Amino acid sequence: MKLLPIPVTDLRTHTRFILQRVRFQRETFLVKNFDEPMAVLLNVEEYQALLAHVESAQPPKTPLAQTPEKR
Repeated sequence: MKLLPIPVTDLRTHTRFILQRVRFQRETFLVKNFDEPMAVLLNVEEYQALLAHVESAQPPKTPLAQTPEKR
C-alpha cells in the first residue's frame, strides 16, 4: 500500500476530491501537518480487510507485561 503524502491544508481545501480518490481510485493518503503525520485515509474495503487480518492474528502466548526481564 503506497501512502501519498498530503498536507492537511490541501485536504481542507479539496476534501470532496480527495475522498473521491480514496473511494473510487483506492488511493491511500498520509495526512501531514507541518510535516508531522496526523492520519491515514484509506477506503472502507481496505480498512475492513486490514481489521479482519488483525483480528484473525493469534495473540502472543506470553503477554509482554509478563515476560521475564533479562539482566
